[in-house]
This record gives sequence, C-alpha cells and structure tokens, in this order.
Amino acid sequence: MCGSSFSENDPTTQAFNSSVVFLMITPYVIFFTALGCVALLYRRGLAGRRGNIIPFSRRRMHLPADGPKEVTP
Repeated sequence: MCGSSFSENDPTTQAFNSSVVFLMITPYVIFFTALGCVALLYRRGLAGRRGNIIPFSRRRMHLPADGPKEVTP
C-alpha cells in the first residue's frame, strides 16, 4: 500500500523499491553465509579425521616362494 501512494516518476518510489529489495535479500545472504561457514568447517573437520593413505603396490603382494599350502581335514 505504501508503494502505490507515490507517483510513478517520484525518486521516493525508486528508493522505496530499492529498500524493499534490500530487505528481502538480506536474510538470504545471512542464511547462505552461515550455511557456507558450517559446510567449510565440516569439510575441514573431515580432512583432519581421515586416516593416512597407504600406497598400493603390487610388488609387495606376492606369494611366498614355496607356493600356497594345502590344507587337509
């Protein structure tokens, strides 16, 4: 109702419209900034909790020289 009380080319109308847009965007900016901070802190926390990476090498995975053992019941 306040926006319709101004004339169309009035600078007050433009200021009013700008302020409404600003007031509508501000909560979203705050919410997504907080969400980004939480996600960043979560990702950093996961990086610290990961185990050491063990390199996989086929040379270390060989059978003993005498071959596999037979098991009889």
